[in-house]
Amino acid sequence: MRLTTKEREERSATVEICGWIVQENVDQLKAECDALLDDGKTVELDLSAVKFVDAIGAAMLRLLCRRGATIVESPPFILDFIGGECRE
Repeated sequence: MRLTTKEREERSATVEICGWIVQENVDQLKAECDALLDDGKTVELDLSAVKFVDAIGAAMLRLLCRRGATIVESPPFILDFIGGECRE
């Protein structure tokens, strides 16, 4: 998984995720998003380049959404897998 963070404004950032969101790399995603959220930024997750999400990855995406992150781009299969709570 590769993460690219783009801070668009003083209080907003988009995290672009490329590759697979799986158990082996969810800690990296959590750390990146937690740092932004803890800094008071709104976080948008761009999943348009994600190819696969396992159950642990889906749980992490749901957790980030409960913390305030939103998904702005995603293949439909990921949204179906994680449920509607993460949609903008």
